[in-house]
Amino acid sequence: DVGKDEEDFILVNCVNGKRVTSERGGDTGYSHLTADGRLLIKRQFKAPEIQLKFKSADTALWKELDSINNQKGIRFSYDRRDLVDQSTFVVGCAANPNEILVSCNLGRDTFALYRYDIELGRLTDTVYTDDQYDIGGDNGADIRVFRKSDQSVIGIAYWRDRYTVKWFDPSFQTIQNAIETALPQLQHQPISWDDKANALVFYSFNEKSRGSYFLYSAKQNSLRKLYDINPRLAEYQLGTTRPMTVRTRDGADVLCYLTLPPNWDGKPVPTLARIHGGPHSRDHLRFSGFNQFFSTRGFAVLQVNYRGSIGFGRKHKLDGLIGNLDTKPIDDIADAVQALIDEGIARSDQLAIVGASWGGYSVYMSLIRYPELFRCGVAKAAPVNLRASLRFDRMVDNRFAVSFWDELLNHQVDDSSYIDRISPINHVDKITKPLLILQGELDGRVSKSQAGSMARALKKAGKDYTLILYPDDGHAQGEFGWNHHLNETEAFIRKSLDL
Repeated sequence: DVGKDEEDFILVNCVNGKRVTSERGGDTGYSHLTADGRLLIKRQFKAPEIQLKFKSADTALWKELDSINNQKGIRFSYDRRDLVDQSTFVVGCAANPNEILVSCNLGRDTFALYRYDIELGRLTDTVYTDDQYDIGGDNGADIRVFRKSDQSVIGIAYWRDRYTVKWFDPSFQTIQNAIETALPQLQHQPISWDDKANALVFYSFNEKSRGSYFLYSAKQNSLRKLYDINPRLAEYQLGTTRPMTVRTRDGADVLCYLTLPPNWDGKPVPTLARIHGGPHSRDHLRFSGFNQFFSTRGFAVLQVNYRGSIGFGRKHKLDGLIGNLDTKPIDDIADAVQALIDEGIARSDQLAIVGASWGGYSVYMSLIRYPELFRCGVAKAAPVNLRASLRFDRMVDNRFAVSFWDELLNHQVDDSSYIDRISPINHVDKITKPLLILQGELDGRVSKSQAGSMARALKKAGKDYTLILYPDDGHAQGEFGWNHHLNETEAFIRKSLDL
């Protein structure tokens, strides 16, 4: 797609290297191919909608999927309103060329996986459901569908509290069970296999490892390690991460992950609440360089899938997003931290909160809403003036961000003052604890002016803050910025907690 706004899909003969066919794809980086390499589904932006289109094998014409849909409640194309509460996602193609795999929450709270018949224009049968966790949906990047070479579905993998694999073919599930029994400390993601389950390649990982690749041979009934991604990690004693569920003050269950220092002696330790961005995102049980950096230095690290996070059903997501961005997610974080204090894990006088992007927003709002709970905060690339943030998104033509946030801040709430009321910049007077503000000057998601305006407001109010700008970093950080960020964050937290 060099120099173009659309993708070109090219089918190449791998034997002679010659192009067989080519097809113009969508303009939003989202397309699905059939087993024989034919482009079946593509996504295109046609203001004010994102349209999903399909093309059958016997025609050259593209049609909107919605034009053939006959099932009430199913909608494939979406506009600003649907970005907050979209009900249907295309996951991929199926063995039948007239079928697609769809993740949908029609008539239920969590997303489930279905087959959808394009000719009939409706769902035909259920592939898999989970009443507690989403199968795809907003969390589409976390679902993997396992197929044979003819595209027949033989299994799926998705995230619950741990990485979960379900094979529908008993021969594959037997192998999966054997791998999990042999290496119970790891989570195992199938990467490649043959149709008869004679050989499978697994990517196996946990919170202490960036992962290893294993080859299982059915003929030899053996498991052989192919290679480690970062074998040097085995030389270090690293922290252990475990899932924990916290019951909030209003009765909601929130999945958290707690990383404890190596050889933890059971006594309360300094603790960081590390808050994910999004907010329509989630944390997982996997290796984190940040978590291990601090756990090996004697800190516990708590990650909170507060309400507003995705992957836990429609209610969990919308309870935190619609009209409650400054309250319920922040309360969930505070309740999770308080649970660690009550269990004797966290020291109540040595608590810090850190986060990037919307996680940084949560840092500001936590210090504003719970000034007595945390001793300090670290906010990286964080929006503080949401009205100005929307203007920036429009200026840089970040169409998805504009649509999502405009709907969330200006249309889902019948209160024109909401966007200003929940902006941290308007509550600087309530911040009483030290702040470290980190910002990349090349950030195309959150303008550097957000950090600058917050720093000026804090200075004017006589607050304790430090601002560090990274001239070569964007929303994410390069190697230098990341290492500097870790060291500066540690030094700041140790000083603030009197360690």
